[in-house]
Amino acid sequence: MFFALWPEESTREDLTELIGRLSAKTTGHWSRPNNLHITLAFLGLVETESLERLALVANTVKPQSLKLQLDRIEHWPKPKIICLTPTGQQPILGQLANELTTLLGSAGFELEKRPFRAHLTLARKAFEAPAESLLRRAVHWESSGFALVESFPHPEGSIYKPIMSWPVR
Repeated sequence: MFFALWPEESTREDLTELIGRLSAKTTGHWSRPNNLHITLAFLGLVETESLERLALVANTVKPQSLKLQLDRIEHWPKPKIICLTPTGQQPILGQLANELTTLLGSAGFELEKRPFRAHLTLARKAFEAPAESLLRRAVHWESSGFALVESFPHPEGSIYKPIMSWPVR
């Protein structure tokens, strides 16, 4: 399980078009359109009994309205991913991720130790960078809130499904 920003349908359509364009030129295991998200806090395996406690923690977070301009395509060689990132600083997004991480840690949940870095994974098992690194037209993402997402195993790769969500102020 993980907490994430989940895109509106218009944003998902723009991202799907971008993946189609990039996948024609670069190899990798490309993300399914319905799985696209920006992770805020990764929890890993969570027992069903902990869901109520997770909801109580998330209820204390009051996210602000958030507008992102995702315009940079990056290849991260060590995890072998191609991702989409914002060029400029996104302090509100970082604050939301840090607030969630702090509150979840205080509530006894074990979290990843990596520092938050805003990105949307477009492809995994990508061994080379796409030729395009800066989009001519940014993908606009306006967040209506954040979600608790569950990952379900599938022979063709995991399927992500939001199971609870919290709106912005």
